[in-house]
Amino acid sequence: MLTILWTVLTVTYPLVVYVGLRAWPPHVLALVLLTLLGGMIGLRRLASRGVSGSTEGVAGPAGGGALRWSLLAAALLVLAAVLRQGAFIKAVPVLVSGSLLLVFGWSLRGEQSFVERLARRQEPELSPAKVRYCRRVTVVWCCFFVLNIAITLGLAVSAPLSWWTLYTGVIAYALIGGLFAVEYVVRKAMFRDYGTWWHDRLLARVLPPRTGGSDAQRER
Repeated sequence: MLTILWTVLTVTYPLVVYVGLRAWPPHVLALVLLTLLGGMIGLRRLASRGVSGSTEGVAGPAGGGALRWSLLAAALLVLAAVLRQGAFIKAVPVLVSGSLLLVFGWSLRGEQSFVERLARRQEPELSPAKVRYCRRVTVVWCCFFVLNIAITLGLAVSAPLSWWTLYTGVIAYALIGGLFAVEYVVRKAMFRDYGTWWHDRLLARVLPPRTGGSDAQRER
């Protein structure tokens, strides 16, 4: 339930900020958000202690480092409260993209990229061609997160509140969904591995499965 609540708050954050900044001064909204964030951190630590018997590791959107990112968010909110600047409040979503960029980018230093780890949950034995493809997809996601960070920061600093809300609350999620969809179609076009879902059956009609040929040949 805490994970669901954390996700809901993350998704609805742009709307909360939009309504809050129109109703209150930045420092008041920052204090409200700090109180809410502190309560979430406390609840998560209590839940972690109840499950594992210790306070180590607080689960969150970016894994074990969620507490660290929460403290960074708290620091931005403190700056917003002290300096009375709403730009710091609007910069908080950058931390979500930053944490994902760190997870995806750091995985490229190892033998398995982050996308490959996800892929192996469904297909434990991946061909070399698919492993290379997963690494390329991981790089694409890293580029997206960098672009998203740049746009979000630019809007937070110099754009009207409505523009920032529209991008972070609607357009960014639409871009994520679009990237997922494009990658899925590209993957099916390259490897022609289809399941039983309706969209797989539809794509199989447009891109018929190949008979014979290695994954390396398909990749080319």
